[in-house]
Amino acid sequence: MGPNIVGEAVSAGFGSVNGIDISIQKKLSKSGLYGLISYSFIHSGFTALAGGEKPGAFDPGNQFTLIAGYQFKNGWLAGIKYKYSGGRPYTPIDPVASRQVNRAVYSTDDFNSARYPYYMRVDVRVDKKFDFKSSSLVAYIELQNVFNRENIYSYYWNEDDKRLSTIYQWAFFPVGGISLQF
Repeated sequence: MGPNIVGEAVSAGFGSVNGIDISIQKKLSKSGLYGLISYSFIHSGFTALAGGEKPGAFDPGNQFTLIAGYQFKNGWLAGIKYKYSGGRPYTPIDPVASRQVNRAVYSTDDFNSARYPYYMRVDVRVDKKFDFKSSSLVAYIELQNVFNRENIYSYYWNEDDKRLSTIYQWAFFPVGGISLQF
């Protein structure tokens, strides 16, 4: 989603992306422990014809992921995942102009000048593996966003209520399934 800008598109700007990514991984071994720690810093921007650098659409700044788990000897596996990401840039909607025409009117002079709140969630998962002669069956249950954090996906103009409203990402969400490996 982004601003609906009407007019001629000209490819005459300049953009750049800079960043760093650091990861440390502990692979599953006889100890039963496994894990991953990952940190990224991303800065993306572009200089438009109007001048001045603006943040790119994918410019979350800091991102951090932690995955940890343990495999028990009886085929059970338990894990946790924590994810944090800085807020993505967006172009604000002008509420006064939007109310007048009852549709989203973006503040194009303020292109990508605002940021959504940071994103954060914690997931937990439990697997059980059943081994057979030439195959395995894995059953799992995963609880996504266990703290039920309201992570914002975007803002939009609600034509029914004539006001700015919010679209949220998935809240708490249980998932389960089975897989056959052969």
